[in-house]
Amino acid sequence: TPLRHISNFMTNYCNQQTKKGLKGFRKERHQIYQKGLERSIWHSGIYFSSHQFLIIVQNGLAIKEYDWVKEFIEDYTQQMDPKDQADLGQFCWALYYFEQAEFNVAQDHLNNVKKSEDFTYSLQYKILLLKIYQAQDDLTENNLETHPINSVVESIKKSLVPSRNKKMSSALRDSYSNFINFFIRILNRKKKILWEIEISTANIEDLKAEIQETKLLHGRHWLLECINNISQLIKS
Repeated sequence: TPLRHISNFMTNYCNQQTKKGLKGFRKERHQIYQKGLERSIWHSGIYFSSHQFLIIVQNGLAIKEYDWVKEFIEDYTQQMDPKDQADLGQFCWALYYFEQAEFNVAQDHLNNVKKSEDFTYSLQYKILLLKIYQAQDDLTENNLETHPINSVVESIKKSLVPSRNKKMSSALRDSYSNFINFFIRILNRKKKILWEIEISTANIEDLKAEIQETKLLHGRHWLLECINNISQLIKS
C-alpha cells in the first residue's frame, strides 16, 4: 500500500541516520512502527510480515521499550505466517530475555528454535548464542578449549563463507566478518589471562582503538563492552 511504502521510506531514512551514530532516530523509527501498527500496514497479505516483526522487536529493545516489546510479541506472534510463528517467536523471546539479563531463560528459548540451521535468521541466532555464552562468563582454565563458545565461533565463521551464503552483500559480510574476527581476538586475550599470561594495558587499548575505527563492523558497542571487561580483569 502507499502508506506502507511511505513508512518504509521513513524507517529506512531513520536506519541510515542511526548507522551514522545518531541514536535518537531509533525512537523516531519506533514511533513510525507504532503508527503503522495502528493502521495495520505491516501485513504481507493476510499475515503480519515476519521480517518486519523481527525488526520491530530489535528496534524496541535497542531503545529499552521492554514492556512494549513484551506486549507486542504476545499480541502479534499469532498474526504471522504459521510456518514462522514458532521459531521466530522463540527467537524474539530469546532476544527479549537476553536484554533482561536472564541469560539462561534466553538460551532456553533459543533451544526451542527447532530448525536452527535452516532458520532464516540462523546467523543472528548464532550471534545471540555467542553473546549468551559470553555473558554467562563461565570460561575457566579447565574448559578453555572445550567450552561451547568455541564451536559457536567456528559455526559463525563457516556461515560467512561466500559459497555458503551467496545472497549476503559484500558490505554486510565484511561487517559480520570483522565482528567475529574481533571477538576471536578478545576471546584469545581472555584465555591468556586465565592462563595467567601477562597482557599489557597498551595491547588492550590498541585493540579497542581498532574496534572504534573500523568502518564496517556489526556489534561495535557490544565488542567494546567485551574489551572493557578484559581491561577490568587486567586491573584486578
